[in-house]
Amino acid sequence: PKHSSPGSSDEPGLILDSGVGTGRSSRMLGEQHSKDLIIGVDRSLARLSKNDDATAASKDNDDFFVQVVEGQPNVLLVRAELGSFWRLIIEEGWEVKSQYLLYPNPYPKPRRLKSRFYAHPIFPVLLSIGNDIIVRSNWEGYLNEFAASANIVSDYNKAMPITYADKPILSSRLLTDGPQAVVIEKEASALTLFEKKYFECGESIYELRLKRA
Repeated sequence: PKHSSPGSSDEPGLILDSGVGTGRSSRMLGEQHSKDLIIGVDRSLARLSKNDDATAASKDNDDFFVQVVEGQPNVLLVRAELGSFWRLIIEEGWEVKSQYLLYPNPYPKPRRLKSRFYAHPIFPVLLSIGNDIIVRSNWEGYLNEFAASANIVSDYNKAMPITYADKPILSSRLLTDGPQAVVIEKEASALTLFEKKYFECGESIYELRLKRA
């Protein structure tokens, strides 16, 4: 489906939830944004299969797995490799209202630096998806590095437009806001199981927002 990218956040649109694990965040986003279509993507079939509130369109093919969340027809959970899915979004011309990246601390070891989103070659493609990009983590340093990398990409794109499939993909600069501490008042408000764990042990959660200028 092709959804418009609205000028107002109150208008229906497409919200992408990238790296959803069991899909808790996608279900909660579906409740908060009932007019929007939420697509939650994770590469792990095992994690997605732990979602008890979904009916599967396909479970017998490891290369294709889609769930429609019971009672939430606006929430789809999809098994896919994120980089490939992001490229398909560009190729198909989907217009995304917001993108969420809630996996808190990907590849924390220095030797895996290049596997982090902001140090991976796919990063400019990631930044091209969504009028707003919301990133959360318990690691404030990771979010600072994410913001700095986004600024570097924006500066580079201004000097030499970044393309994919011979087309420019970053039409405007992303303005960064944060990271700032997130206040979670109760366990049920935690968007992910990671955030639930951090709430229980009193650990801080931070949020970075990137908004297209």
